[in-house]
Amino acid sequence: MADLVCEKCGSKCIDERFFSTFKVAVCDSCKKSDQDQYALITKTAAMREFLLTAEELEDTQIFPHLVRPNPHKSSWHNMQLFLRKQVADFSVKKHGSLNKLEDNKVKKVERKLSSKEKRYSKKMKELRQKTRLDTSIGTRSRPARHTHDFEENDNGKLCRVCGFQINYEK
Repeated sequence: MADLVCEKCGSKCIDERFFSTFKVAVCDSCKKSDQDQYALITKTAAMREFLLTAEELEDTQIFPHLVRPNPHKSSWHNMQLFLRKQVADFSVKKHGSLNKLEDNKVKKVERKLSSKEKRYSKKMKELRQKTRLDTSIGTRSRPARHTHDFEENDNGKLCRVCGFQINYEK
């Protein structure tokens, strides 16, 4: 540890915990001054911002990380904190460039919106069909009423078409 110097300013006072976890020799003042490179990022934020998968982030050879208790609720899973610089560098290698990463983010949002729209359209179509069926049950057209064609018999009258019979005494 005595021969290590800060990679930015050359100071010999490096952050030992940072070096032991992330293998990056940097002093506290440089770490604070360059928040973009040396900031810590959560697993969820890394997945969302840099389009990395959980499997990629769980590879400790590529991404060493700090584990901290979740500040929002102690019963939830522990937070995994990654070095933003390492995550960004891997993401650039994976996607080709920062521009391609941004394009992929836009495509992902468009796919998500398209999927939501398709689900919404499908649900609306089902609802319209169901509503149409429900309303058509009450207004369904009935067969035209026929006029009885009675013929006289011993007990009364009998319709020749439908067999309806009216009984009466003579």
